[in-house]
Amino acid sequence: CLLQLFSHLNKSAADNILFLFTNARSTHYAPGDSGPVLESILKDLRERPPNVDIKYSTNTIYCFDNESFRYLVATVPPNNMKFSEDNKIDYNASWDRSVKECKRMFDYIRTLRPYNIRDTLSLNSAKQVILLLSQPLADIAKNIADNQIQCEARKRRILECESDINKLQVELYVPQVDIISTPLPHPKLVCTDTSCCTRRHVQGTSVTQYDNECQYTTLMEYENEQFNVGIGYGKFLFGASQSQTKSSQKVMCLTCGHGTQSHRYIRYENKVQHRQVRDETKQQRITSVSEAAEAQRSQLEELEVKIGELTRESNIIVKCMARFAYFLAQNSLTRMDDHFERHIQQLIDDEVNTGAISDDDSSKVIVGKLKQLLDSYNCEKQLIINALKSMNANEFNISLDEIQGMISELCGLKWTGSTIVRLMEMQRCVQVRGHTRVNVVSHSVPDKAAVFSKLNVY
Repeated sequence: CLLQLFSHLNKSAADNILFLFTNARSTHYAPGDSGPVLESILKDLRERPPNVDIKYSTNTIYCFDNESFRYLVATVPPNNMKFSEDNKIDYNASWDRSVKECKRMFDYIRTLRPYNIRDTLSLNSAKQVILLLSQPLADIAKNIADNQIQCEARKRRILECESDINKLQVELYVPQVDIISTPLPHPKLVCTDTSCCTRRHVQGTSVTQYDNECQYTTLMEYENEQFNVGIGYGKFLFGASQSQTKSSQKVMCLTCGHGTQSHRYIRYENKVQHRQVRDETKQQRITSVSEAAEAQRSQLEELEVKIGELTRESNIIVKCMARFAYFLAQNSLTRMDDHFERHIQQLIDDEVNTGAISDDDSSKVIVGKLKQLLDSYNCEKQLIINALKSMNANEFNISLDEIQGMISELCGLKWTGSTIVRLMEMQRCVQVRGHTRVNVVSHSVPDKAAVFSKLNVY
């Protein structure tokens, strides 16, 4: 929960973070058992990227107890409870200690530089858009590779029809592979293991269908026994552990039994649609060998132009995502995973598994293109790191305006821009629906709180 809260803050908030411990009289107004755990978390943030130093000292630690407030509520109507003098002395001392601690906290807060919440809201908005773009851009990168392969295959087919006008007329078109996405009612946890997926080829394009909607559970292992923390069925679902003699825990899937590394969340499901974009007027003009040669040359040129434009769009996606990754690392208080790299690697794994069960060589070509794209992405990130080494980190700063400009550039791409807009909006809508799924529970409140009833009995 603490890291989740930190993930919504910018690095500039590190100096303004305070730690307030409540119900602290039982720990003699000290952090108690929570202290070492918190210190360990902060040490990890300090020693691992993004290396943020959040101070944990007397100036940032404040311990309170609200028992004096409970005492006050209990003594006034309608409760009118009576307490001994010893209890009153304890509650008065607790009140004085908490007031003193509160004043100390406000005195320290007055020395701090105000945290710009407005900038943080803008940064968080940009972060959310970048995270929403990660999976769509990975899917579109693969779609670009699919379209390039189809165009290359079409060029070969057209060249084979050089002496046959009728056959050439059939082959004169530009192939287009479209992504047809269906939004899910809520984010869906799926398993990418080969035993939990159905992979097939559709006209040279691989399609992965996830068979199950999975559910995580936490399993505890102790002394060769394994049990489910939540529902206690782990031993029966997964069997006893093999050789564990010490207590440990791991997250497993109740549905398929595979670990977290095999799972991911999806907000939409993809299908592919193959289209033939034809120029009917061009075909009608072919009546002689010379006209056929001209039509062939023109079609090959059109295909070559499309392949070049797709390559350019792929390069733009790589460069933008590399700068997005740096922006997230630069502005995040906690470590951010590289979601784009993970999605591309998952697509590579899917293609490798698809190629293993198919005689179609297109999967091998797709794998090669995706690996090349991943190499280019890592090279772009390394270029940014090298630039940082040669100048002050503050000098190499990607602004919010630059991020918005890159997002607009992506959305305006000729071949893939409209798909980027559509998938990003689909991600956003499913995310909102996932956040608004709530349960309404009604409770009847008694006239007098149960805690005071127990005190009256006492």
